[in-house]
Amino acid sequence: MKPLFLYIILLSFGCNSVDQHTQQITKRHILKKYFYPSGELKEIISLDTLGNKDSISTYFNETGATDSTVNFENNKREGIKTSFYSIVTYEDLYKNDLLVTHKEYDTLNNLVLQTPLDIKTISKTVYKFKSGRAYFDQSKMDTIELITKGLPDFNRGMSVTGAVISRIDYNNFKIRRTKKEHDPQPVKIIINIYQNPGGGIPVAFDTLIIESK
Repeated sequence: MKPLFLYIILLSFGCNSVDQHTQQITKRHILKKYFYPSGELKEIISLDTLGNKDSISTYFNETGATDSTVNFENNKREGIKTSFYSIVTYEDLYKNDLLVTHKEYDTLNNLVLQTPLDIKTISKTVYKFKSGRAYFDQSKMDTIELITKGLPDFNRGMSVTGAVISRIDYNNFKIRRTKKEHDPQPVKIIINIYQNPGGGIPVAFDTLIIESK
């Protein structure tokens, strides 16, 4: 007897043919659909002919929205698992059911976190003052743009001496002097990399020495 709410659909993959009667079927999958008691679709599980999870399976929450998609090979996660949340999307890369890389994207599809991070792919930090000056004028508040290509937002930390900065957005910061009197010391900004933003010791990646007048 077939289980309640269970449907089996035979799909052919590998040929992508409109008329499958004229082309050889090289691979066959079984898609099993499971439902919540409410009737909303819960899972679409892709199985090979031996009953092992294979190809992409899709999971849904109780409102009907897609929760995640996972690629399997022979019952093991292999390739990309994508998980969808309201303000962030997770993308996990698996090899032989082991997690290799975790990435997070914001609603604009900007990469905001990656672990582990390949430091060799990250560019040196460059800066630019909104005022157009090449130095920090202690008598005025300014905006400094800091760009470290390849370094996601949540992986980045920084320490600053000789000035106080406050974030405007990912790349832009308000900058002002720390003392009322003139300080001849340059502004020093150290860019740190966090491989695991939830803990661990950051790695000092880049140091900027900015003339101050």
